Amino acid sequence: MSTFFIVSTNELDFLISCVEKGCYGVSEKTFTQTLWPQFRNIAEGDRVFLRLKDQLVCGPLIVSSQPSNIRYSQTSGLWGRVNDQTTPVEYLPTWISIFPWCFFFDPTLTSQVNYCRLNIVQSKHFNLPRMGIINPEVGKNLWEFIESNGRSFADFVQRMKPLTRLRQPNQNTQRIISGRIKTKRGVFVRSKSERLIDDWLH
Repeated sequence: MSTFFIVSTNELDFLISCVEKGCYGVSEKTFTQTLWPQFRNIAEGDRVFLRLKDQLVCGPLIVSSQPSNIRYSQTSGLWGRVNDQTTPVEYLPTWISIFPWCFFFDPTLTSQVNYCRLNIVQSKHFNLPRMGIINPEVGKNLWEFIESNGRSFADFVQRMKPLTRLRQPNQNTQRIISGRIKTKRGVFVRSKSERLIDDWLH
């Protein structure tokens, strides 16, 4: 039986890149020190929902084997430490230099996923963790709910991508100080990307 997971990112740019490139990554420190065992042993066919903070959830995406167009410096199960020097740049997510340990999704299905606002999901009594394993029955029901009531994530990307700055990040990238960007509804957020998504959702 497939396991349902939920993982999260705090950045809209990163979420878009996860879906477009069909992978999810963690840092070297997270993979070697704090990754929980069930997640380390993620299997082909498992289902993964992606969450953007407290704003939206999309998926599920289906875990697949490691693609042949990616080059790895190290592997562990379905996880691979991507070598961003030898992998063609068109296959790399924007965040690969920060989160090099990745697993991958079925590329034929990533363009078909839907998303739903998190507050709508929560109003239907789906109590979702920020990251972790979801009960199989809850996962299946959430999948059906997003499929029936959500919107196309591909359409969302087309609307939002021109407003984001998808780029190759590095550890020296300057970050906007927390709480300095105000949304239309008066909430303070950390970045322009968060303001864009909050304004669009509300």
